[in-house]
Amino acid sequence: MGEVIKPSSVQGQFLSRVYNGDQRRLDAEIDIALESLKADKKKEQNKKKRKFWRYPIGTTLVLSSPDRRFFLNAYDYIENNLKVRSTADDIWHSLSSLCEQVRLKGHI
Repeated sequence: MGEVIKPSSVQGQFLSRVYNGDQRRLDAEIDIALESLKADKKKEQNKKKRKFWRYPIGTTLVLSSPDRRFFLNAYDYIENNLKVRSTADDIWHSLSSLCEQVRLKGHI
């Protein structure tokens, strides 16, 4: 946490509360979930920090345990300088994708 994920952000609170700050474990579970998707990913050649693969806005992952499910959704684009960029259309598209995944996979 720190440069990419701020502790006070939703992502930071999720990492802290659900994964006890274990970013490696969260990253590993995200990587496994991403492998099962048929999303069009592309490699960012000029990226110097963090992950090099880009997934489309609206990509939604489901991480689960026996009694809980968490839906992780791509709703913005983080540029190589770590600035976040998003439009109203991006938010609308990501929420639509999220709702569809909750409808399909939200029942435990």
